[in-house]
Amino acid sequence: MEKRLLWLLGGLVLVASLGGGGVIALKAWQSSANGRKWKPYLDQAGAQNGLPEDLLARLAAQESSYLQDVIDGTRPSPAGALGMMQLMPQYFESVNRPIPFTDRDTRDQIQEAAGQLATLYRQLLPLASSTGQNPWGLVLAGYNAGAGAVKNAGGIPPYPETENYVAKILSDVPAAVAV
Repeated sequence: MEKRLLWLLGGLVLVASLGGGGVIALKAWQSSANGRKWKPYLDQAGAQNGLPEDLLARLAAQESSYLQDVIDGTRPSPAGALGMMQLMPQYFESVNRPIPFTDRDTRDQIQEAAGQLATLYRQLLPLASSTGQNPWGLVLAGYNAGAGAVKNAGGIPPYPETENYVAKILSDVPAAVAV
């Protein structure tokens, strides 16, 4: 089987040529061991909360790169966010637990993050509707910078970190882009 690596839309893609001429493309965020381990839980939580397919899994990849020390909480972000979904302890119960986090803790964090995205969707949908903006772009901006910052800016705040964050995630989640 021939394997080639390509850069596509800012993300690494593994292309495997199959004997029958077919091609399977796996984005790097989908092919890591932790990515494969957690994808069923991310998919389930996303579906339960009405999120576009792969949005939650791609967000988790952006937040943690599926690195074990980030997932288990032993490496916090510079801002103090913890776990796969990089939740702030002052707002989310599921990261106020002993470190290293257990798999159960991580599943709870996935559920909390999915619920937060659904809440942000409900909060920001009126803004998206009135301005013609992609509601999921606003939701991601709200997850990164806060719903208040999105409302105050009338859209994605003009913060390079937030703009890049939204663009990277949406480039890998076509269903969210089409909404």
